[in-house]
Amino acid sequence: MLNRLTYGAAAITVIFALILFDALISSTVAEGVLADLRRKGSVLPMVFAVLAFGAAVELSRLAKSAGLRPQVRWAVFWSVALMLAPWFISGILLPRYPSSGAQWELAAVALAIGGTVVGVLPRRDFSGALADVAATWAIIIYAGFLPSFALQLRCHQFLHGPDGAWLILIVLTVVKVSDIGAFFIGSAVGTHKLVPWISPKKTVEGAIGGILCSVTVALLFWYAFEWAHPGMTVPDGSGTAPDEFVPLMHTMTEIFHALTVPQVVIFGILMSVSGQLGDLLESVFKRAAKAKDSAKLLPAFGGVLDIIDSPVLAVPVAWFLLTCLWPVV
Repeated sequence: MLNRLTYGAAAITVIFALILFDALISSTVAEGVLADLRRKGSVLPMVFAVLAFGAAVELSRLAKSAGLRPQVRWAVFWSVALMLAPWFISGILLPRYPSSGAQWELAAVALAIGGTVVGVLPRRDFSGALADVAATWAIIIYAGFLPSFALQLRCHQFLHGPDGAWLILIVLTVVKVSDIGAFFIGSAVGTHKLVPWISPKKTVEGAIGGILCSVTVALLFWYAFEWAHPGMTVPDGSGTAPDEFVPLMHTMTEIFHALTVPQVVIFGILMSVSGQLGDLLESVFKRAAKAKDSAKLLPAFGGVLDIIDSPVLAVPVAWFLLTCLWPVV
């Protein structure tokens, strides 16, 4: 318990620092290709690319432990490429070839999925080929495409400077607080098992507690726009004089505040539910491979997959809610 609290607090601090650093760098007013990229992110795309690499490697190991033979190099390469695709598309392609970023992204996905045929052609024995190809696709989609929706938000063509970074901070916080709430509430009062054949320690009470925590934090972010203390300030990115700074909390929550209170509540519920489903999906992968953790990267947590399991399914839902259903960006 103590290790989990210690490393959890450290992880939250590191994530906040990285997002803050990324936001500050993106406030540049310079011109050129590199400046366009910086405005769409710098630190976060690199960090997410590393996570995609680690997740693809770990999932490949789990697949091999389950008796499958995925095309590891192809899957790892495209996991990283798809993760970085929104960054390059928004920072390089869209300013010069105006179109929909989704078109470029889907073209990359089609190439990644369709290209797996190259790894199958040299085979003489096709027994198990269907399962192996499916495993390769699963790695690409799970480690690359699905979590790339985080960068789809960060690098959205209609978001400028640090706005996308603050949106990612809110989304990840609302998702991860569900994990924390579910763990502690389930440990304290949980008696009814949720799905014991997949994850014996998860309880119904913990799942409900996680939902309540996500909704509470989402509402706090929404109300924080009005509670912002003017003493916490950052440049507004417009290149104005230092005396025209804006409150940090106003900057962080301005876009999220465009939602209505009912929408914020629904957002918190869906972030928690999709996050918990992502956690269970990763548990299914580990069960299939007869592994307790995906790796031994962090004490009390496990590997990269154990860290990103809940956001993997949650960030596509967040992207849909914030850009399609309730287009606040």
